[in-house]
Amino acid sequence: ADGCTAMDDVYVVVLDLPTVSNSNITDLSPSSSPLALTTGSPTGGVYSGTGISGNVFSPSAAGVGTFNSTYTYTDSAGCVNSDIGTIQVVPCAVALSSTDVQTSCPGGTDGSIDLSITGTIGSYSVSWTGPNGFASTSEDVSALAEGTYTASVVDSSGCDASLTVIIGSADNTAPNAVAQDITIYLDANGLASIGVSSIENGSSDNCGITNFALSNANFDCSNVGANNVVLTAT
Repeated sequence: ADGCTAMDDVYVVVLDLPTVSNSNITDLSPSSSPLALTTGSPTGGVYSGTGISGNVFSPSAAGVGTFNSTYTYTDSAGCVNSDIGTIQVVPCAVALSSTDVQTSCPGGTDGSIDLSITGTIGSYSVSWTGPNGFASTSEDVSALAEGTYTASVVDSSGCDASLTVIIGSADNTAPNAVAQDITIYLDANGLASIGVSSIENGSSDNCGITNFALSNANFDCSNVGANNVVLTAT
């Protein structure tokens, strides 16, 4: 009150904001399962943004696009800092095609399918089904019998696609029919006949011959002399 003054020293401590980081996320599609977010550091913070609820991101709720993920952390002193990462959701685009080899003969088991896969996100799995209980998880399959085969592909983001392939027979090689000349004699009634075994002489086919036919197997007096007989192999 008499113009006297007093002084005291105090220390003011200014704390640094906590160092906060948040990483980006890719390889998601609208089919991906909800993802518990763990990209922020230090742990214990809170995430916010489109498609985020309770620190869980829902790709189906967010839809296709690139979204900000804000990670906010509060340290023990009450200081708050945040960092923004991005979450990318891309459309499903899995596409399947194949190069097929038919069996070389009916009833054969030498067919094959070379499967081509594009548009996957991350890793993927393949599942084949087919006739007679056929199943495989290989991308390409071989030693196939005739029938209908279906490939199903699912990638790590949940995108999927399927392809149906029909394996048939590609027997395009005609049989080789071989006949021999023979001489026959009419019986007392003026008649004679022949069978396939009479003139067939080593015919062959890559898939086997299932049937023979003769253009003429019966003869009488009107046929005396040389006659053309056609041996047909099927």
